[in-house]
Amino acid sequence: MMKVKLYPVLFALIFLLWACQDQPKEQQENEPQEFPVLELQRADLTTYKSYPARAEGIVSSEIRAKVAGYITDVLVDEGEKVKKNQILFKLETQRLDGEAAAAKARVESAAYEVEKLKPLVEKEIVSEIELQSAKANLQDAESNYNSLLASIDYANIRSSVDGYVGRINYRNGALVSPGDAMPLTRVSKIEEVFVYFSMNEKAFLDFIDEAEGESVEDKIQDFPPIDFMLSNGRKYAEQGRIETISGDVNQLTGSLSFRAKFLNPHQIIRDGASGSVLLPTNYKNKILVPTVATFERQNKRFVFLVENDSVIEKPIQVIDRNKQIYLVDQGIEAGQKIMARGLNRVKEGDKIKSQKVTLEEVIEDYQQVFK
Repeated sequence: MMKVKLYPVLFALIFLLWACQDQPKEQQENEPQEFPVLELQRADLTTYKSYPARAEGIVSSEIRAKVAGYITDVLVDEGEKVKKNQILFKLETQRLDGEAAAAKARVESAAYEVEKLKPLVEKEIVSEIELQSAKANLQDAESNYNSLLASIDYANIRSSVDGYVGRINYRNGALVSPGDAMPLTRVSKIEEVFVYFSMNEKAFLDFIDEAEGESVEDKIQDFPPIDFMLSNGRKYAEQGRIETISGDVNQLTGSLSFRAKFLNPHQIIRDGASGSVLLPTNYKNKILVPTVATFERQNKRFVFLVENDSVIEKPIQVIDRNKQIYLVDQGIEAGQKIMARGLNRVKEGDKIKSQKVTLEEVIEDYQQVFK
């Protein structure tokens, strides 16, 4: 009889235990999840637009042959620092030397003829016209001789400026002439460099509208310093300034050319170097939204506003971007709260628990994830 009476009690205990274990699970499933929530704030921020660029030495001189001839000596190496008038190349002068010797003999012969005629003219044995003709022959002979001497000197090809030797395009034995497509080399002065970049007409008009100043000259003069990104992705230590903008639009490319100048005390930027320039745009009192806190639908960008623990889709108007931050001027206001992460796990109208985070925390987490 004791066993029969225990069965209802045992079943009741098992049912009670099952009910107690299952009830918290149902409550947990219905409980709102916790998500990071960011309170929007206004702040000043600088964004940068990047444009491909190339650098040239502030002086970049092509070195070319002035006379035709075979190179016999290359006296410098690529990258070497040279002085103005230093000999860089020597050309073969054997033919010119022979012509010069013959021309010198003609000069001596013409001079002898002039000296022979002078006393004869004084004695009126020959006419003054014969003497003048002899002097003219002497002058022609001297001119030809001096021209050949100059050509021989031109065979010593010199640097026209102080600077650094670029690529040497011709070596010993090469036949060169003034009409060659490529120069022998280029000598550039790179203590300062010009950096050239272009932007299309629309970008130029936006640039002019955003820059401070009345005239274009004022806008260039007052424009803040710009940065140069080297081809290895590293920012160059010195900042430069825009100096000039081309006066016309290139009809082939539809772009305008800009020239900026950078100091280059350690000659890190070489003549012909490539990279990109970063032009700053300063924004005042704009709402900052982490890019990870937004989503896109039908070419429009949205955030999830958090109001009374509910999420609400809200379209926003983005005006610019700086890395992981959007600058917004329409759609949301400072003081409102948005979901900072986990947007793909909720839908409009869902209830959430808010975990307060800062803008810096959101960006830092994003950088760590995608490092």
